[in-house]
Amino acid sequence: MAEKIYFGSVIAGFLESGIDVNAKFLSGEEYFIDTQIILRGLDLQNESDTQPAKELIDLIIKLQGKPKYLGITLSELSHILEVSIENYNKNTPTSTVNEACIRLGKNKSWLINFNNNIEENISKNLGLELETISKLNIEKYKKSKDIKELQGTRKNTANAEHDVLAYLHIRDKRDNLIRSYQKAKYWFVSANKTLYQFNISKNPAGVTSEVILPDTLTSLLWLKGNRTLDKTIKKIGLTELMLQTFHEEIASKELINDFHAAVSEKTSIEDGEYEVLLSSIAHQSAKRIQKLVELSEVDKERFNEKVHQTIAKERERKKKEGQQKQATINDLKKEKEEKI
Repeated sequence: MAEKIYFGSVIAGFLESGIDVNAKFLSGEEYFIDTQIILRGLDLQNESDTQPAKELIDLIIKLQGKPKYLGITLSELSHILEVSIENYNKNTPTSTVNEACIRLGKNKSWLINFNNNIEENISKNLGLELETISKLNIEKYKKSKDIKELQGTRKNTANAEHDVLAYLHIRDKRDNLIRSYQKAKYWFVSANKTLYQFNISKNPAGVTSEVILPDTLTSLLWLKGNRTLDKTIKKIGLTELMLQTFHEEIASKELINDFHAAVSEKTSIEDGEYEVLLSSIAHQSAKRIQKLVELSEVDKERFNEKVHQTIAKERERKKKEGQQKQATINDLKKEKEEKI
């Protein structure tokens, strides 16, 4: 039932966007997979992320699509693993990759070897084909104003460049601005909803984005049509949507590290205040924490205000909580005395 409701809403969304459900799809579509989804497929993120990522890639293959990844994505993957190796801690994991290794019973040496053979591991485990962007095109894409604008919203400016280069490569491969989902033969598949929205904003109205989210892609593949895979597609689509929601709510270790760095670099709060802040952040969604990190990059003064407001609210919350507990204790004492 949940799958039917989900796909009903998806189809309604497609119809609202003006999609022609009768238009024919192109064949041999190419889907360039983003870094995060590859890490999930390699079982180097949360355990619950692994199977959905693999199923999505398998689905692309079953529907005669070509799952690929870019040379710049390979470099980004290798860099992420190098950082995880450098900061590896078998007792207190410093990254999601580190956590995954411990969960899998793998040590630092294993991760070093895995990274040394990263291209082979991606091919063997996920069946992705590597494609490189020419140096000439990379230099051309680097001149895009989109990079600086996206960098202004991120702690890690390097991955902003990667993302813009990736979708500009897709735009070039399409050759023309596409106004129909079915006519878009090339896609950059990313789980980054903010990137997806940014990409849409950088295209003229009515033009199909180069970036597509996993749950939207699953729905599009369902429209492409293969009734024998209906049940599988619906399951994958719903799972991807649930994962998207999960990641918007639960902060990753990397996000917590980014927040810690932002507070350390751009505020002057005392240790006691920081403990209160962390207590509040523990109750915040990943989406809210991400917005705070992004704010620290563009407006230090406003970020400081938000941090101190958060501390004040948390202190007030704890005060009320303490008063409520004390009131409960007093009521229990009074009730006990009356019985005596």
